[in-house]
Amino acid sequence: MAYRLQQLEKKVEQHNRVIERTYALEGRMLEAEHDIRELKGR
Repeated sequence: MAYRLQQLEKKVEQHNRVIERTYALEGRMLEAEHDIRELKGR
């Protein structure tokens, strides 16, 4: 039972890392889109 719990914890941790990276990338994309809009406006 402990082994299965450890495996599940690993999968949850991997999932959480993906979510964190996705969140960070979305933020960077918003910044890039803002910069592009600024450059087009000039």
